[in-house]
Amino acid sequence: MHTEHEIAPSTPRSSRRSLSRVVAALLATLIIVALLLFQVWSRHRVLAMGYEISEKIAEQESLLETQRRLRIEMRVLTRSDRLEPIARKQLGLITPTPEQILLVPAVKDSKLAQQAENPSQAQTVAMGEMR
Repeated sequence: MHTEHEIAPSTPRSSRRSLSRVVAALLATLIIVALLLFQVWSRHRVLAMGYEISEKIAEQESLLETQRRLRIEMRVLTRSDRLEPIARKQLGLITPTPEQILLVPAVKDSKLAQQAENPSQAQTVAMGEMR
């Protein structure tokens, strides 16, 4: 005797169909989860790179400010009206005679000329005879 509430025996065909639907649903869920994880990861990377760029820009600005201050300091420290008294009093140097002065033209490709602020101007170097 069969009652209405009895479960009909599953046929191999219907169980295969059910199993394939479950597998397809799991596969679709896994793909969606993977895509969502990738989305979260990529957003995190974008934010992290944004913070890193901001830090590098701030560091660059700080370095540029330090460079500006050091250039000003170099100009102050290398002014001839400051160096001449030091050269005369502390080092005992004297002004060279015209025969002791040797003019050296600047070389455009030298490292020194590249580092100079105005490499196109000819540089003169006063050299005393060493005796």
